[in-house]
Amino acid sequence: MTIEKVCFVHPYDIKAVRITCNDCGCCTVVPLGELRNISVLVERNCVMCGKSTGVNRETAEYRTMLLFAETLGKLAEATSGRNIEFSMQIGCPE
Repeated sequence: MTIEKVCFVHPYDIKAVRITCNDCGCCTVVPLGELRNISVLVERNCVMCGKSTGVNRETAEYRTMLLFAETLGKLAEATSGRNIEFSMQIGCPE
């Protein structure tokens, strides 16, 4: 017998986004309601180690990050009361 475990996250399950410095591990948690301010966090140097994120306003990556954050913040609201639901498959905890 084979048993497969599949895990999904719904947009309304997501409460915040965490931004982590890959160099020192320092992180900032941004509630979904405050994602409109995420551009400052994406661009600034780490407050602990001072290392640059390597992202600036002139890049496609910057625009992609902001678009994702904005869309994520609005997705639960956009599907509320409609006959459609979005969910994202994630790796299931062991």
